[in-house]
Amino acid sequence: MAKNSKSLVAHPLSTFAAFVAVGLVLLQTSCTVGPDYTAPKTPVRSAYANAVVTTRPSTVSSEAEPAIEWWTTLRDSELDSLVRRAAGGNLDLQSAAARLLESRAELRIAGAKELPTLSTSAAFARINSGKGVGLPGGSSGQSSAIDTNVWSAGFDASWEIDLFGGQRRLIEAASADYQASVEYRRDILVSLTAEVARDYLQLRGLQERVQIARDNLALQQDTLDLTLSLRKAGFNSQLDVSRARTQVAQTRATLSPLTTAVIQQEHAIATLLGLDPNALSAELDEVKPLPAVPALVSVGMPTDLLRRRPDIRRAERQIAAANARVGAAVADFYPRFSLTGDFGLDASKFNHLFDWENRYFILYPSIDWRVFDFGRTAAEVAQEKAVRQETLLAYQSAVLSALRDVEDALVAYANEQDHHAALTEAVASAQDSVAISKDQYKQGIIDFLQLLDAQRQLLSVQDDLAQSDQAIATNLVALYKSLGGGWEAEDTGQRQSQPNVDVPAAIGLSALTNGASEDK
Repeated sequence: MAKNSKSLVAHPLSTFAAFVAVGLVLLQTSCTVGPDYTAPKTPVRSAYANAVVTTRPSTVSSEAEPAIEWWTTLRDSELDSLVRRAAGGNLDLQSAAARLLESRAELRIAGAKELPTLSTSAAFARINSGKGVGLPGGSSGQSSAIDTNVWSAGFDASWEIDLFGGQRRLIEAASADYQASVEYRRDILVSLTAEVARDYLQLRGLQERVQIARDNLALQQDTLDLTLSLRKAGFNSQLDVSRARTQVAQTRATLSPLTTAVIQQEHAIATLLGLDPNALSAELDEVKPLPAVPALVSVGMPTDLLRRRPDIRRAERQIAAANARVGAAVADFYPRFSLTGDFGLDASKFNHLFDWENRYFILYPSIDWRVFDFGRTAAEVAQEKAVRQETLLAYQSAVLSALRDVEDALVAYANEQDHHAALTEAVASAQDSVAISKDQYKQGIIDFLQLLDAQRQLLSVQDDLAQSDQAIATNLVALYKSLGGGWEAEDTGQRQSQPNVDVPAAIGLSALTNGASEDK
């Protein structure tokens, strides 16, 4: 490389400083094109229509925000342990964490692209001129090539100056994508805790139904023994005995599918914890009662839902990312400015390579402007705007779905309690009917068929009541899930346009000068 520019520099550090200084001077006149982000404003009700305090055993109220670790309100140590272990072992949650790391790396890559790059190189070349010269003492027809050695070492620096903010918009987009990944992991955590709790409550409900079937089986076995005794005494017919045996067999038959469901629930819970399906069988086989729901459930206000639900927060961050990419596309309408600098040493002998007089330095700017591209840039801007509109509609849909989830869960939770109250009354009446029918059958006042009907009715309403107990508990889980429960925001007063996430600083020049461009 030519050395006629040696006089331009006195020291390598000063050359690099000059390179950076030129770039900083250009950046002082830079701007950021494209639309600045404004968080969407979505009008919602001031309160949930179905969140009213009633005389039911468990009521809901909007006076306070919902519990963060809502599963602890059920006061079941086994459930607390399962949720804690699921948070540490669930594979879907680990996958979301890996995606978060991937997004963090993409943000750092985007930030690094705003800074200059510096590379070093060293080379050796042996050049043969191919020109002949006379050999001493030889004939003039003989010739020899001239061999020249070239040793070189140096540094190359390049920097695309982000005069119109295209790269800053890409950093903005990467930052919003990272925040969306944070919210995705939170959404998985919310779903995970709800699924663990629901499966656990269903397990306890199934165990209760198994116990009810066994208790009724014992009652029906007593009835069968009674009919056998009366048959021996000649007070009834063989038909009564056959009917009693049929009822015992039918009740015993219900135990097998219930037992199968219990085992399958144990498998489901173990899988959620990232364990072998049978890993928790010994732990969960121990029968425990279904946890009681709290007397008062706080659900907060609909406006809080926009801040609490991770899926809504994620959708909002996706709008921010799409908006930033519109700006990056707009920046392609403007020219790109770059600086390239070379500093190095070269010599024909290695022992002279690092002599200061063998230095050279070249600094040259360049401009690249897409003046005519048959509408490609305009089409790219239109495409990014369409994507932004798509994400905005997805956000609005997420808000509506969230509001519907809460209202549906509130209605189901309240009405199931009314259903439960009616079934409780029915069970009490059915128990009286069985007791009366048994006495009247012994006295010969009624036939055996009436006693069987009373016992069947008792088994049916008791099983319905057990399922209602389970439904109330699982409806409560669905309510807490719809409210976005299961994670905690560090700043509960944060604005929607500022999701509360730990965003790593983008290593960009904007962080060195006026600060990284982020949605405020």
